[in-house]
Amino acid sequence: MKDKQQRKQRQILFVIGGSIILVIAILSIVFLLQQNSGGKVTSIYKDPTYVSPFVDEVAQNLHLSSSQLKSQAIAGKSMVDIAAAQGISAAQLHVIELNAFQHLFDKGVQRGDVPQQNESQTLQTYRTDTQLLDSKTFQLITGTSH
Repeated sequence: MKDKQQRKQRQILFVIGGSIILVIAILSIVFLLQQNSGGKVTSIYKDPTYVSPFVDEVAQNLHLSSSQLKSQAIAGKSMVDIAAAQGISAAQLHVIELNAFQHLFDKGVQRGDVPQQNESQTLQTYRTDTQLLDSKTFQLITGTSH
């Protein structure tokens, strides 16, 4: 009985420890991206000349207008829920989001607003963390944090 409790406690500590490490890793990546770009990656996320085409591309690929997409997101629907209602799987959604970010960053690199290394690092992060990808997409669509 005591062994069972200790094992359970160790499992809980392991999960908590792993979660803390994951959060630290994500925060480190964000910090490094901001440091390496002088805040440029962050600033293009607020620039309508980058954000509007991004939102338009995501909306079009979800078979929605930009205003419909924005309205649904502001109403509290997640990106996955919005896509599902359009008959688009989560995996397909992530491809749509990644392609839109690729185009956003390509434009930033071309204009000299984003270093190539930052584009590669950020896209790799988004490829491996689809929750962050959905959250950042939601943020750009709504103009808020998620």
